[in-house]
Formats: sequence, structure tokens, C-alpha cells
Amino acid sequence: MTCKIVHIGNAGILLSTEKTAVMIDGLYVPGLQEGLASPIPLDMFLDLFSPNGKQKKPDCLIFTHCHKDHYSQDLVSYYLMYHQPSCMVLPKDEDRYIKKSLETAKRYGIRTEVIDQSSKTIQTDKNICITCHKTGHSGKQYIDVPHYCMEVQLETYRFLFTGDYDFFHDDLLFTQNKAYQGVFINPLAYHNPNGQKMLGNISKLDHVFIYHIPYGPEDDLKLARMVHRDMQRTKGSVDTIALDQPGMSISI
Repeated sequence: MTCKIVHIGNAGILLSTEKTAVMIDGLYVPGLQEGLASPIPLDMFLDLFSPNGKQKKPDCLIFTHCHKDHYSQDLVSYYLMYHQPSCMVLPKDEDRYIKKSLETAKRYGIRTEVIDQSSKTIQTDKNICITCHKTGHSGKQYIDVPHYCMEVQLETYRFLFTGDYDFFHDDLLFTQNKAYQGVFINPLAYHNPNGQKMLGNISKLDHVFIYHIPYGPEDDLKLARMVHRDMQRTKGSVDTIALDQPGMSISI
């Protein structure tokens, strides 16, 4: 059995096995800080929304937080009208961010888990288990943003999606002595010693995926260049992959 990882763009990831699939932070629009997010390319966008698209349709939609570059309630609502996943998981946030998505999900009978606990485990079916861990969002200006790191178990595969976690103050102690097939981490966290320490505390880690890397003209901060320098600097036993182009597909 293999697990396929498709990079939608920014922090959007589609995970799939032969039996099932989940999508994390994959329905978004660039927003907030310019230079840190690139849009979903048109061909990928059409592929996701087309009933005959080549990408597997997810059984569950998962969102780490409700910033526009991770979650667009307009796109989510539109998607739910045409493709009904069995479940959607997202943090509790202000009505203006999530109300439309929740109403659309209710209209189509889609199970919705709105998370406001410090930690919660959700079994969507026998093949998908999601554990949500509340953390801070990096940046003092986002101190009140509900943000979760998501452990996603897809059959026998376990992944960790760290989103925009506050690597200055959150040690992600829940990762200690755990085993993951892959951890997804953003460029700034990977660059920081605290992010490296978190990765080092994991007892068994097969792959590190660096995501949330702008591509093309949006990368005015040259984050892609920084990522590849950091990969050389931290080169070790863990396979590290920079998801620096949308549409990248990796099977593990």
C-alpha cells in the first residue's frame, strides 16, 4: 500500500490511499501578508472542482485555522455544493469566518466538527483518525487566532500538519516519542532552532515536507532560496522535501 501526497499550493495538501483521501488547508485564497502565499494554479483549481478531475475526491476536509491563505469559506461552500465529503473539521472562530461553510455543510448533510478544545480526537471512519492540538499562531498580531496542529492518520500512515504554529512559544510536546511517516512544516519554523528541536524530539520520522513556500513572483522574500540553504545546512538521516511548486506529487 502507498500513500500519495499532492501539493495543491501554499499549505494545501491532498493525501490519498487506494481507499480514502483527506485534504488539508486546500481551499484557500492568498490573503493577509503578501509574499507568503501563492494562489491555487488554475489547472489545479479546475482539477479539484471538476467531477472528472484526476485528483481523488477527499472524504474529509481539514483546516488548521481560518486565515484566508489556509481556508476560504466561499471556496469551501462552493466545493461542498458539488462534492460532498463525509466530514469537515475546522476550528471554532467568529461567525463571519465560518458561518457560511457550516450552513452549506448542514444543507447537504455533511458531518462537521468545530473544534474549541485544547485537544480532540475525531474518528471519521475506520480509515481516518484526526487529532487536533491547539497551539498559538506565529506572530504577536495573531495571538487570538484559533489555530490547531493536526495529526492525521490515514489507514496505517500518520502525518503531522503544523500549519502556522508559534514555534517561538509552542514546543509541540505531544510529538515527543511519536512516529510519523511525514511532518509538514513551514519555512520559518524549519529555519528556526525551535522548529529543528521539535523535529528532533520525534522518535521516528521518515519524511519532512516543507510547505507554505511561495512560488514565482509571490516569493518576494526569497523563502524558497532560504529553504534550500536550510536543507543543505540540516542535511541528515531524514528525507526532506521542499514542496516549492504546486502540483508536486509524491508517493511513499
